[in-house]
Order: sequence, then structure tokens, then C-alpha cells
Amino acid sequence: MGGVNGIFILVSIPIAFLNEVNAIAALVLIRGGDFLLLFDKPQHDALGMLFLRLHGGFDVAEIFWGLWLFPLGLLDTGRALFQESSASR
Repeated sequence: MGGVNGIFILVSIPIAFLNEVNAIAALVLIRGGDFLLLFDKPQHDALGMLFLRLHGGFDVAEIFWGLWLFPLGLLDTGRALFQESSASR
């Protein structure tokens, strides 16, 4: 069960980091720079909004953050059942 928990946590970390790249990209687009002279103002704003909306992918990482609690709950339930059966002896 420990391996499953580790997999869920290891999957959620890169998802969260990639999601932060979207937030950084939105900040770079909003602050502007010489490399953005290729785009006009409406395109510039549309790209900024696109990256802000893509930042909503944080929910995907939250799913994996919550999934590791199921095996932990199973371990805890099994431990409680074991304690009850050993106490009744």
C-alpha cells in the first residue's frame, strides 16, 4: 500500500509544477516585454487570459492529493479491526 501512496504523491507533484508554469506565463504576458511586440493588444490579452484559464488545472493535482488517503484509510480501518479482534480474546 505504501507504493500506491507514493505513486499518487509523485504523480501530483509534476502536475502542480506544470500548472504553475501557466501562472508564470500569464504574469510574463501581462507584464510585457520586447519579445511580445509580435502580438497586438487583443492577442496579447487573449493569450494572458488563456494561461490564466489553464491555471485552473490545479484541480487535477488535488485529485491525486486526495487519492492517497484511500489506501491510508484502508490501513487504518484494518488496524482498528485487528485491535478489536485481539482485544476480545
